[in-house]
Amino acid sequence: MREHTTRPMRVVLYVVTALTLLFVNAPLLVTIGASFGAGSYLAFPPHAWSLRWYATFAGSGDWLDSIGNSIAVALGTAACATVLGTLGALGLARLRRRASTALLAIVLAPMIIPHVALAIGLYPLLARIHLVNSYPAVIAGHTVVAVPLVVIVVSAALQNVDAAVERAASSLGASPLQVFREVTLPLVFPGVLGGALLAFTVSFDELELALFLSGPATRTFPLQIWEQVQYELSPLIAVASVLVVVAVVVVLALLALTRSRASTRPAKTRNPAEGHVA
Repeated sequence: MREHTTRPMRVVLYVVTALTLLFVNAPLLVTIGASFGAGSYLAFPPHAWSLRWYATFAGSGDWLDSIGNSIAVALGTAACATVLGTLGALGLARLRRRASTALLAIVLAPMIIPHVALAIGLYPLLARIHLVNSYPAVIAGHTVVAVPLVVIVVSAALQNVDAAVERAASSLGASPLQVFREVTLPLVFPGVLGGALLAFTVSFDELELALFLSGPATRTFPLQIWEQVQYELSPLIAVASVLVVVAVVVVLALLALTRSRASTRPAKTRNPAEGHVA
């Protein structure tokens, strides 16, 4: 009797799940279909199918330059946010619960505050030191919104680190830097790598800060899409959007692969005092 009652529930669950996935991904499916249109205007379903706009995109210097700018900014953001976020997560883990909770709320504030408000605050500050319209300005702005993600991911990884292992390394004569390099970092490295990938993704997709902080020479890919929309709504916009989705999916797949390998691989830490694998 129980088996007969659970089977319809499973069917209902599968149907609801399928409908939810279709609802969430329907805009992406429409965008992908529209990118293969042969006409001059964005339409779905296309009146004729063609790779015309993909060829146009591949031959456009402006679009390719904007992709290069976004990759350069995203790499710089990932590097800065990973270092700051990892150190911030370590600092929060060493504080008492009340102090760490209060500071964590401050660290996570850029995730809640509208990015336009952050851009308005960053613009005069960076303009005063003549950094607006440069790569450092865009990287600095993107780092502000990426650091909280790194802190969250690395803090979650630190929850699985046994403090006794770090104390044992210290008792063997290791300095705090050695403990971090030889014990803590290997244990939380999957989290650090995951935070770096998320920071890269956030930077690659960021628009509002780029509107204020970038210039013609540092125009990012999302900014190029936004400017193109202002003048012409062609299937070229859909092609650019598809490429953004592909880039995000690739990064998320790498993140999932990293977590999967980390969960199946036994943790190994090197004894900083004796120099062998424990």
